[in-house]
Amino acid sequence: ATTRALLLLAVAAVAAFYRGYRMVPPGLWGDDAINGLLAYDVLDGKITSPFQLVSHSASRFHALSNYLIAASFAAFGPDLSTLRLPGVVLNFLCVLLVYGTFAPLFRARAALIAALLFAISPQQLSYAKILIQVGAG
Repeated sequence: ATTRALLLLAVAAVAAFYRGYRMVPPGLWGDDAINGLLAYDVLDGKITSPFQLVSHSASRFHALSNYLIAASFAAFGPDLSTLRLPGVVLNFLCVLLVYGTFAPLFRARAALIAALLFAISPQQLSYAKILIQVGAG
């Protein structure tokens, strides 16, 4: 059990490193810009419910993700890193969720491998930085 806990801690450390590394790549992407503007709408009182449907490019989703970004703005100030912080945190928690889901179904070793693969997946790392809706929308 101790070895398993240490291995899970190692996987979590890898996930935290990769999600934090270059969290703020150069430039502001369209998704980021829209999420930031909608977070300002939350702070300004224009969006009044986390379950309100808001438009994002060609799609519509619940405003919950924008509430998380607004909370990040309120706590740490508006910045590219605080814009992306909620997505990074949610994606990190998903690594632990993968382990927690796989362990009872496929045993600890398979769960650790699945969590590690999720932790280092380039697609998930990209989502962690740009698409908070994947975790909360």
